[in-house]
Amino acid sequence: MSVNPKILLTGASGTIGREVFLRLLDTQHFELVVFDKRTVETVLFYRPFRNRIRLIYGDLINHSNILALNEKFDIVIHLAAVLSPKADRHPGLAEQINVTATKVLIKQLEKTSPDAFFLYSSCISVYGDRLKNPNISVDDPVMPCDNDTYAQSKAKAEQAVQTSKLRWSVFRITAILKRHKLSKFMFHMPLDTRIETCSPGDAAQAFVNAINHQAELNGKFFNLGGGDHCRITYRDFLNTLFRVAGLGAPTFPPRAFATQNYHCGFYADGDVLNSILHFRSDDLKACIEEIQQRFTPFRRFLFRFLQHTIKANLLRRSSPYRAYITANKRLVEYYFGEEI
Repeated sequence: MSVNPKILLTGASGTIGREVFLRLLDTQHFELVVFDKRTVETVLFYRPFRNRIRLIYGDLINHSNILALNEKFDIVIHLAAVLSPKADRHPGLAEQINVTATKVLIKQLEKTSPDAFFLYSSCISVYGDRLKNPNISVDDPVMPCDNDTYAQSKAKAEQAVQTSKLRWSVFRITAILKRHKLSKFMFHMPLDTRIETCSPGDAAQAFVNAINHQAELNGKFFNLGGGDHCRITYRDFLNTLFRVAGLGAPTFPPRAFATQNYHCGFYADGDVLNSILHFRSDDLKACIEEIQQRFTPFRRFLFRFLQHTIKANLLRRSSPYRAYITANKRLVEYYFGEEI
């Protein structure tokens, strides 16, 4: 690796990407090239840093934008992706960005940067439903849930990385609760699901620290999680989320939440990556505090005043509950694993 290695970073304006971006800037000894889509948000975000980075605006859907990356990179951190729930609403877009664009980028790097180290961000969702067997190891089968477009796209992209000619490593990131929102998708996760979370900052630090540990990581998959101090059940997490939002207890009927076909669990081997990269510094309390920052005192007051209306509106949007009360046999089987 050169004295001042050239790094290509995609997805630098995302939740983890921003943290990776800022930490790379703090190190001072990299030539940082950022590839991102031009939006009002990204223009404003990058404006203070324009003199410290080389910024390339492009769209991963447009393969000519990827092929224009015809220089030599030492390290590539590929974080750009269409995430859930957007991926589920737009499966074609998820396939284009998460799978096809990743393949095109890899092929381009094989030509221009054959010695590059390719760090890929994957997800715990590739393991599929682990409700009955929540302790997950990296050698466990990759079995995304049938309707999980995002997980399926990530599994395909992992294969493209694994079979590439580049040096590579894949980090399967656990739940990042900072982006959890009160929406209809909150009902897709069974209440008894075990969740091991990780703060965006800790996840980002793993990618940054990986730059100096390429030999130990090369050609391997790793589970990236926060560890024992970042574990909670979904039931307890919802209770905490509703409390910090000012909504009281999450009082919903039993059939509001699915009982199968979702992902998450505890990483049985998550300490392996941390023993190499030493990236953990936050615990579950820190993750909850990050969520709490989204709820200003005024917002909490408003939510407390409107809590019954908000809960009623949320319940009306619950797909499992709607499937149950409308006796939709196919969806009841999918969400609950039973016939009606």
